Parts: sequence; C-alpha cells; structure tokens
Amino acid sequence: MCLTEHDEKTFVNGIKEEGREEGRIEGRDSERRELITKLIKRGKTPEEISDLCGYSMEHIEVVLDEAEEKLAYEEKRIALIARYVEAKKNGEELPELAPKEVIEIRSKYEL
Repeated sequence: MCLTEHDEKTFVNGIKEEGREEGRIEGRDSERRELITKLIKRGKTPEEISDLCGYSMEHIEVVLDEAEEKLAYEEKRIALIARYVEAKKNGEELPELAPKEVIEIRSKYEL
C-alpha cells in the first residue's frame, strides 16, 4: 500500500466518523425534543422541564416555537383539505392543494 492510499483511507474514515457524530448529535437532539414535547403534554411548564432535565430555557423555547409552527401549518393544511372536499362535493372550483414552493417551481418550469 502506498502513502496516498493510506492518506485516502484515513481521510475517508475521518469523513465517516464525522457523519456518525453528526447522526449521534441529531439523535440526541431529537430525543430532547420528544421529551420536551411529552412533558409539556403532561402539563409541565418550561421552567419545570428546565429544572428537571437541565435543558436551557432558550432550547425549550425553540422547541416550543417549532412545535407551534408545525401545529399551525397542520391546522392550515387540514382546513384547506376540508375546503377542497367541500368544493368538490358542490361542484365548485377546487382550491390548490400544493404548497406555495411547489406552485412556484411548477410555474417556473411551466409544468
């Protein structure tokens, strides 16, 4: 084996390890988010969660803000689907179901 092959293998192994570490971090973050959400659903306050789990209030607030955004998005989508079903039932013009980004891409490429 020549030196370049060794260097290449070392480089590739380093990249793989970086990817593994990123995966571990994302996994831990996902677990924290799930735990925060579960505790909020059980009636715990952000302060209680911070005291109990040792998470910063900033982290908890970010998780809660993201959860609120997701909930608002889902509620909007459900209402849109209900309008679509109602319009179809009444023979009216159907509302667009695709997200704004998809509509923009379709119009850009005339799909």
